[in-house]
Amino acid sequence: MKRIGITVLLAVLGYSSASVAYAQTKAEKVPAASVQPQISPNPPAILTRVSFIQSMDSEFKARDTNTDGKVSRAEVEEFERRSALRKTQIDNNALFLRLDADNNGFLTAAEFQKLIGEPILPDTGSIMQRFDKNRDQQITIIEYRTATLVNFDNLDADKDGTVDQNEMAASQYKEQNMEKNR
Repeated sequence: MKRIGITVLLAVLGYSSASVAYAQTKAEKVPAASVQPQISPNPPAILTRVSFIQSMDSEFKARDTNTDGKVSRAEVEEFERRSALRKTQIDNNALFLRLDADNNGFLTAAEFQKLIGEPILPDTGSIMQRFDKNRDQQITIIEYRTATLVNFDNLDADKDGTVDQNEMAASQYKEQNMEKNR
């Protein structure tokens, strides 16, 4: 009875049956995968404006689920919901493995008491405010590029169309000093 109750609870919290079966087989613990893009340990020395735009366009297309060339508020909300759900599932799996102190694939009442609550979903209003400049509740590729290219142009201190490691470091140094002064 306790095994079924925990299995049902885990399913409600976002564990797939595969996750539960995985935990019940006492397999090795696997670190949770990051939802954030992986940063190479040796980043390229120069980020070109072209590669930056390609990356931006790829991010835009991931949000434009109906491929109409615009990102509606509903698409932003759905993308953020899916991203939050993926992160929650990864976090829940890692949490289960951490809570299962005796590594038997089951949580005892004592182990279960260490469970934490649901994450708070992000506010999509700030995203819409940043990108939807004409406030029509849709983000076009032009609006997305315009808002995002400001960051690239700020990083490109010598305005040569590339961001090198020195410009990146200078920007990070500037941000750190601004945070210290708050």
